[in-house]
Amino acid sequence: METTREETIEQFRRWLADATTWIGVFENHDMSSRDCGRRLAYSFDTSIWDEATVGLDYAPDGSGHGLGWRYILIGKFRGLLPTDLDEAIAAFYGEKESADVTR
Repeated sequence: METTREETIEQFRRWLADATTWIGVFENHDMSSRDCGRRLAYSFDTSIWDEATVGLDYAPDGSGHGLGWRYILIGKFRGLLPTDLDEAIAAFYGEKESADVTR
């Protein structure tokens, strides 16, 4: 089920509010997939922040999008700065090319 931009912003805000969660934005890079270019977002515990590498790591497998290997991590967002929410939303909606936030 697709969500509205407002619903996505609220979900991202909830994820970043606890200071122990970061958002990973992934994009489907499988040129043979009808969903090529589709973006997904997942929340993760900060304990794996340093292990996640933009451009190398894949999304988890999911019932709504299938195999996670098609989706490459294109952005990491912690919520440490007020602009992080806006940057995560821009990355999710394709309004920003890449967003490797490493702070």
